Amino acid sequence: MKVVKWVLIGLVSLVVLIVAIGFLASRTSHIERSRVIAAPRSVVYDQVNIMANWAAWSPWDHLDTNMKKTLTGPSSGVGSGYTWTSDEWQVGNGKLEVVEADANHIVADMHFGASERPSKASFTFADDGKGTKVTWSLDSDYGMNPFARFMGMFMDGMVGPMFEKGLASIDSIAKTLPPPVTVREELFNGGSALTMRVQCSISEIGSKLALIYGTIMKSAGDQHVSMIAPPFAIYHQFDQANGKVDMEAGMQFPSLPKAAAPVQAVQLAPGKVIVADYYGPYQGSGVAWTAIERYANDHRLVLDGSPWESYVTDPMSTPDSTKWLTRVYYRVK
Repeated sequence: MKVVKWVLIGLVSLVVLIVAIGFLASRTSHIERSRVIAAPRSVVYDQVNIMANWAAWSPWDHLDTNMKKTLTGPSSGVGSGYTWTSDEWQVGNGKLEVVEADANHIVADMHFGASERPSKASFTFADDGKGTKVTWSLDSDYGMNPFARFMGMFMDGMVGPMFEKGLASIDSIAKTLPPPVTVREELFNGGSALTMRVQCSISEIGSKLALIYGTIMKSAGDQHVSMIAPPFAIYHQFDQANGKVDMEAGMQFPSLPKAAAPVQAVQLAPGKVIVADYYGPYQGSGVAWTAIERYANDHRLVLDGSPWESYVTDPMSTPDSTKWLTRVYYRVK
């Protein structure tokens, strides 16, 4: 009994000590790691901005390959994120959501377990003589919880090395990728095309394009004509806030084929365009749109009409999405 008594006294004393230290400890913690990655900023930025990319470099994804992860919101930018559930104590359960995003930084709210007070995960991107300097940080506020404050004293030692692993993984991935965007001006020759126009949710774009291209190919096949350029999609409206899109997808042919609803025959007008070549998953092509808008602003050009994307690479013959070429066009006045 004396042994049990002293064990209990020891445990109580330990708890009291932890509580006392916890109240004396800082209520906040800041963890930060940086790495210079030998790749353009846009390449590095996409690894963080596009949520689907996190699975390849996040060290916590590698800790638990059975983790249940669900992407939420848009594919990138503000509102994008994911929830996760894991039986591994180092991973646990939680939710991440991007609350700020521009070309230089990304900030996300992170909720761990049942905590209502989010931690702030931040990434900053700065041009460096050797590439891009990426800084990954995490700021947490533990409030008046003495146990959380006590654990906060050890967070840098536990989380810091994980940040280093994650940045090293981004470095390895970025070095294998081609620059995602190159921009130029050229003359678009116009041409004859069959198209279909639909309104749908952003999440339905892939399935709708497959349906449209299949319908057009059947119509062209019945007329024994073959397309002469990669399939394209004109985005008359892209409402990311509400997740809606109004698009007109089609294919070009040597001459104007006949068409029956819902397929329509159109003449694509020639004219001056700005073109951006983007390599990567389709959901990341927004960086090409942004690059064109920046190019137009820098060169004092006025964009005119709806942009369109041309899907140059056949994903069936090239499964590696990092090698998919999407060519984005904007007309200029």
